[in-house]
Parts: sequence; C-alpha cells; structure tokens
Amino acid sequence: MADKKQKETVLSSGVGKFKESKRLRKEKLQKRLAPDAMNPNSMDHFYIKDMGVSIYARSFYVEKLPMTVTFAKTFRELFNTRKVVSSVFIKPMSSTEAQKLMQNKMRRDETELIEAQQAGNSYEIQKISVRVNENNEHAQKLSSGMTKWYDLAFLFTITRESLDLLDIATKEFIDVAKSKSIEISSCYGMQAEAYLTNGPYNRVYPGKMALFKSIPVKWHIFDQEAVGAIFNHTNTYFSHPDGIPIGHNLFTLEPVLWTPYAKGHDGFSCAFVGKTGTGKSATIKMFASRFTHFGYRFAAVDTDVSGGRGEYSRLCEEFGGVVFELRSNSSNKLNIFELDAQIQKDDATGVEYRTLSVTDKCSTARNIIMSAIISGKTQPSFELQTSMESILGRCITDIYADKGIYDGVPDSLFTQGGSSGRVKKPLPTMSDAYLWILKAQAENTIEEHILAYRMLSDALVDMVNNLYYDADTYERCTAEDYRLRQMTKRNIRHVNGTRGYFDGQSTISITRETPFIDIDISGLPDTDKVLGQQVALNFLTENFIKKNSQDVAHAQKICMIIDEAHRMFPNPLSRKFMEDQVRTARKNNASLWICTQNHKDFTAYPETEVIISQVASLFMLKQDASDREYLKEKTILTPSAVDRVISIGGDPSDPTQGDQHKGELCLIDSNNVVFVKVDYLTESEFLFVETDVAKRQKYMEAHGMSVAT
Repeated sequence: MADKKQKETVLSSGVGKFKESKRLRKEKLQKRLAPDAMNPNSMDHFYIKDMGVSIYARSFYVEKLPMTVTFAKTFRELFNTRKVVSSVFIKPMSSTEAQKLMQNKMRRDETELIEAQQAGNSYEIQKISVRVNENNEHAQKLSSGMTKWYDLAFLFTITRESLDLLDIATKEFIDVAKSKSIEISSCYGMQAEAYLTNGPYNRVYPGKMALFKSIPVKWHIFDQEAVGAIFNHTNTYFSHPDGIPIGHNLFTLEPVLWTPYAKGHDGFSCAFVGKTGTGKSATIKMFASRFTHFGYRFAAVDTDVSGGRGEYSRLCEEFGGVVFELRSNSSNKLNIFELDAQIQKDDATGVEYRTLSVTDKCSTARNIIMSAIISGKTQPSFELQTSMESILGRCITDIYADKGIYDGVPDSLFTQGGSSGRVKKPLPTMSDAYLWILKAQAENTIEEHILAYRMLSDALVDMVNNLYYDADTYERCTAEDYRLRQMTKRNIRHVNGTRGYFDGQSTISITRETPFIDIDISGLPDTDKVLGQQVALNFLTENFIKKNSQDVAHAQKICMIIDEAHRMFPNPLSRKFMEDQVRTARKNNASLWICTQNHKDFTAYPETEVIISQVASLFMLKQDASDREYLKEKTILTPSAVDRVISIGGDPSDPTQGDQHKGELCLIDSNNVVFVKVDYLTESEFLFVETDVAKRQKYMEAHGMSVAT
C-alpha cells in the first residue's frame, strides 16, 4: 500500500488524485520534473520550491469587463506584463443555446421596461430602451447567422521570488487592469487549481469550495467581433504625428515617424543602447540632422574620435553650429564653477521669472570635484570623505560670495559696464578654490581635518593652470613677481597642473539662437574624460537646458546628446550628478539622448535605474545573447521579441552580410514595441552620418571632394 501511495501525486486542495503514466514513474525523470515542495493550501497564493529556489504565485480571473473591447488595445498590457502567464479559454456556443440566452435577456429587459414605464421613471426608461434596441440587433444577427457567441474566461498568474514582491506586483497588475476598465479577482481558495489551469494542459481544473465544486475562472459572453480583440498584439502600427521619418517597420514595411516630444510622452528624454559597430552613432546623427530642419536645437558631449575629431563635429558644422574642442594643448577653458540665471515657472500663477540657485551649484561643483578626486582611487573612509565634502562645500560657497554672487539674486551675477549697461562678472575658478584651501589648511586647528586638507590640496593642484601666488599671504602674484622673488625675498610659488583646462573662465558662449553646440572632449586623456563629461554637462545645463522655459507651451525643442554615458556610472558621485541632470532636463522640457553600450549598464545602480525609468523612448540595437534572460526580466519585451533584439543587425563581423541588416533596431516607446529598419539618405547624409573613416574618404574621392574637408 505504501508503494502504491508513493506512485500517486496528490494535491490536497481538492484537485484530486492523478495516477502518473508509466513514463513518469521512472524515478530519474520524476526527480527532474517534479518540484521539491509545494504548498497548495494557502488561500491567496501558491508556493513552490525547486532546486533551492522559492516561487510565490497568485492567480486572477476577470470578474467584470468593459461594455466594449478594442482590437489590440484592451488586453495588450495585461497579456504582456512582465512575469505574468495568461490564458484565454474559448468555448463556442451552439446557435440554439445562444438564441435561448438572448430570448431570456430580452424577456428580462422588456419586463424591466414595463416596470419603469409604470413607475414613470424616465431615466430608467431611456436606459433600458437602449438595451432593448441592442437586444433586437443582436437577436437579428444570431437568427440570420451573421454572428456567433462564445463563452470566454481569462486567467492570469503572477510569479515572484518573495511574498512581498508578489504583493507589490499584484497591486501594479490590478492598477493596469483598472486603467482598461477591467476588474480582476484573486482565485481565493483555489490557487492550486488556478495554477494548474493556467498550465499548458488545455483544461480547467475544478476545486472544492466548502460543500460545492467550483472552477477558478468566470465565463463571459463574447460575440464574434469581440473575440477578435483578445489576440495578443505587440507590434501594432506606430507613428508620432509630428515626428520625423526614421525608417520603416521591419514587419509591415510601414513608415515609422518618431519625435521625443510626442504628446503622449511623460518626459522627453530617450536612451540609445547598442554595442560598438551596430550603428548607434550613425542612427543618432541621422535623427539629429533631420530634427534640425524643423527647428530643434542640439548640444552634444562628444567623447569618441572619428577621423581625428569628435563623432558629432561634422554634423554640428553642417548645420551652422559651434564646435568647442577641449584638449591638453589648446587654450580653451571649461569652468567647473559655470553658473547662470535660469527661468522658473510659478505653478500657482503660471508666471515665469528669473532666479539664481547658488546653493544647488555649490552642491553640483562639490560633487564634480569630489568625483575627480576619488576616481580610480581607493575609496576614502566615510569620515574622511565627509570632512572633505564639508570643507569643499564651505570653500565653494565662500568663493562665490567673494565675487559678490548670492543665492536667489540673479542680478548679483552682473556689474555695471558694457554697451548694454551691465556685464557678467567673472566667475570663481579652480585657482580661487585652490588658494582658499591652502589658506584654510594653514589656519586649520582641527586635527581630524589635517588629512582632509592635504588630500584636497594635493588633488586640486593638478587642476590649476599657471598660477603664481604668495605662500605666506595666499594672494595672487604675477610672473614678474615670481622672477624677482629672490630679490624681494617673497615666498612666491608657481603652479601649473596637467589638467589646467578646467581652470579659468569658460572660453565658449552660446545663445538661444545657436542651432548646435558640440563640446568635443575626445582629445582629452582617457583618465580625464569622465571629469570632462561632467564639466561639459555642467556647462550645458547652465547655458542650454536651464535657459529653456519650464512652460511646455513656450519651451524650445532642445536635445542634448550624452555620448558614452556609461563611463560615468562606476563612480557614485558621477552617477548622482548624472541623475540630477536628468531631473533638471525633465523640469526644463529638454530631451536628453543618453547613449550606452548595453541596457544592462543602467540596472547596476539605483541612480541609473532611476535614469532609465524616466526615458520615454528606448532604442535598442543589437544586444548580447548572454543578456537574453536579463532582457526578459528587465524590459517589457516578450521572449520572442528578446530573441529578435539579439538577432537584429546581423553579424557585424560577417563580411558576406554586407549592409543588409545595418540600421535594424527595436524601439520601445512608452508601452509600444516596434522593430525598425533605419533608412538614411546616402547622398545628402552620408558624410556626417557615416562613422567609418575609410568609407568616408572613398566617398569624398569618388565625388571629387578634398579629403581634408
């Protein structure tokens, strides 16, 4: 008897006993397929444990549906929710049964209509009369064979690794259903039966609720047209009315129009993810070139070299923009302490006004300098880092105050003079900060701060450019004073760091009419590029993004390209800085175009997860096959769509494929997924879109153009 019982699988919740087939009685196969343990007795969820992994599942049926359903719209979000298994059960109804149900419904409605007429209830009379007319139409279609009726039931199962995560996912799933006017209910008391029913068995498993047998689904009547709305569609027609043509749909060949400023977007930023060689830069440049024709303004932080210059320099010059090259051997400067007034909107009155946030700028500048200090080095202790940040914060506040620049007073940025009656004051520089640190270090009496001051002075000295100062008074001196120091017996020193391009007033200026600004830091040493990205972003935030109106009706359409953004992710202070820029852009109606090599780059840290969660559009070029499970977990893509993302673009290393798969990408825009083949105009867009230097040179020679152009 004991052996016999062991050869039966029993679910104690009432599913019943099912004898295994001879094949399943084989011990090895059973061990591979059967879970280690499960608890079917909990009333509101189902617990499974297998190979040391715990899975919590909760199933739902549809309690109430809207009066009408829309093809490819009503059920799409429910069917494609991550980690949700869905099943639809369809039972064709015989013509006789359907007509009988229709007759009963007509009889009930007519009875209610008579009662309403007798009661003189005009509202009820009108409401029921509409139903009676609809009944007559349905009855006519049924009797003529123009339509058929079906019994439909829906079942959804959510799985998570813990009960807390399951509860969170449950709330989110219910909210999605409510947004579609669908009411769902938990299969309470029948979670085990629901879990089996939602498996690939094509049957509904009954359960025992008290004295009665029941099933974990509820049946709804659909007519023939409504049944067509249940099929799962993720690749419907996609187009933004005010967008540019970016290519064609890979499946339908329809043109795809896109704009970051689509009306349905919650925010305007987007992300481009794709490995080197998949066409990411070419795609971005093509998009930017087309948007420029429609009055969009662009800025770029350019980190990679193409033909001896930054990737976006030719595109910028093509549209009358300004290319600003920051490199070791140039006289150009980019000031870390760049600051300007910004336009803010009073939410209560809608009135815009100028303001100046020195406090926010002090925090931003401190984070930039601290990230430069600890980048690539051993992380200082919490106490030491806190001391350094505190000292640096006081330093930056004081050097702004020394210039007479105060928080909340935008006019304090200016002084009398110039043809307009006032000119902008010189801003604090790294030399000012260095001198402040040296003087405070000499006056320091707090023993715990000795190491913090030394680290700050040692780090900042490399960012100072050609500074002469008196080591006793910490006042600036001249080169002549330094030459005569022995004669005058003054302790004058000269400092000239290797990163002096961040010390001094910025040698670049832009206006609201500048169509394109490219800050090219591709010539900086690799060790300085992350710092260069932050300083460039800081400048563009002050002079490009914050100049835009916070009122979307008055705002310009401005886009800022942040190339190789993932370089900033490993440093915690750089990540925080990047997150702040995304929030500022969102507030000022700007579109950040954030470029990385893998989608995975965004989910390694909480700050970068916030960034990817705020993008309205995600362009995914070819992804690594090893990231298949990750993409299923972290995106709204279905398993088949993930497989497509891994295969698009072909194999860049296979010369036999040519350009047939070049420009293929997956666009995730809000809840829409569309696969696109990007098309660019080979004649008019080739020179600034093509990234391959050899191909560009060959094109120029073929068209009789100077290669030096």
